Amino acid sequence: NHAVDSNSPTGNPTISGILSIPNEMQLHRFSLSEKTYLYFDGLQGSHNYSLYKANGERVSYYSYSTSSDSELWLDAGEYFIAISRSTYGEANYSFKIITPQFPQLGSVTYDSVVTGNLLEKGQQNTYTFQGKGGQKLFFDGQTGTNINVYIYPTFR
Repeated sequence: NHAVDSNSPTGNPTISGILSIPNEMQLHRFSLSEKTYLYFDGLQGSHNYSLYKANGERVSYYSYSTSSDSELWLDAGEYFIAISRSTYGEANYSFKIITPQFPQLGSVTYDSVVTGNLLEKGQQNTYTFQGKGGQKLFFDGQTGTNINVYIYPTFR
């Protein structure tokens, strides 16, 4: 087992390594200066990772493959990512930590077409509209794949 200092995820670093013995664990440390949204992009390998706060509290656990990604909000502080694999044989792993943008793109009106681009994994474009409690809405996703729409109330 060994630790690697990854500093800050700013700049969207790629973290990679080789697990060469069964039950080996590699630790990668990073710090956040403020509450941050992170998107973990699995690039290579099949492995498990656990994310821990500096005090040892586990924040999350994921079983990764190149087709699985995850995302979460983390508070300011120091964190450790523990990468492990329990099978025999050498295993390469690689993933990217992305700190995507959240552009505020303005207000939209009903029955209007909204277009935009998501330029990186994890990016979320945010729009506002005026509505009333209990009002029914229909979203017609005209283009794009794997696009999710979320509605959050505005608190004043």
